[in-house]
Parts: sequence; structure tokens; C-alpha cells
Amino acid sequence: MTKKTIIFRNMKCRFYELLKNIRKKAKNYFQNNIENEKIDRICSSHGAILDFLNDSKKNKNRMSEIVDEINRSKSTVSELVSKLENLGYVEKKCCVNDSRIVYVVITEKGKRVRDRYEEVYNDLIDKTFKNFSSNEKGYILKMLERIDENL
Repeated sequence: MTKKTIIFRNMKCRFYELLKNIRKKAKNYFQNNIENEKIDRICSSHGAILDFLNDSKKNKNRMSEIVDEINRSKSTVSELVSKLENLGYVEKKCCVNDSRIVYVVITEKGKRVRDRYEEVYNDLIDKTFKNFSSNEKGYILKMLERIDENL
């Protein structure tokens, strides 16, 4: 094995180790701050649904629109929405003209949770990029976008 191959393997291992650690730390930070608020345990996909519903120009959105927006399977979105409904963060409503169509509406409680989620998320971003210049932030973003495109 050449020295170049060894260096590349070490770099590759370190890269994935860093990604895993960053993701774990971000998740822990997020969960710890949400738990401090006595908000029932919900994951980032729940937050994405609440974001979409809150920011939507419509009063109600179809389940299929949520599937498209958060890029999850229909069954996964159905489970996520059911949990949010059980927690009182959203309501499901059937279409009066077509019972196969289910609409999802964010509740006032859901809007409050979503607002707190956004605050914690913004705090996490601030903490993540503390002491980074604007140029460094832009560079990191460009590199991550390239990685995303490669995959």
C-alpha cells in the first residue's frame, strides 16, 4: 500500500467520523434544548412538517404535498403526522368531496412548538459557526453542496 493510499484512507475515515460526531452533537444539543422547554420529543422530520405547514400559503395541505416537501415516503409521513396529531400539534381533516384526500392543518399549539424549534435551530446554527468569518461560512456551504451533488 502506498503512502498516498494510506493518507487517503485515514482522511476518509476521519471525514466520516467527523460527520457522525457533528450530527450526534447537533442532535443532542437540539434534543436537550427542546426537552428543557417541556416539549414532547419530536425529531427533525416533525419540525420539517411543522415548518412546511406554518410557512404554507394555504390553510391546509394534502399529505401528498408534505411527502413531496420533506422527501420522505408516504408511510413515514403518515406516521410522523399521526404523532403530531396525537400531541395536538396538527389536525387531520378529510376532504368533503373525496374521502381519499386528507388535509393537515397546524394548530396554535403546533405553531408555538414550531416557533420554539426555530429558536433552538437558530441557536444551534449560531453555536456551530461561532468564530467563523462570512467567507469561511460560504466556503463550507459550497463544499457541502459539492459533496451533496456528488452523492
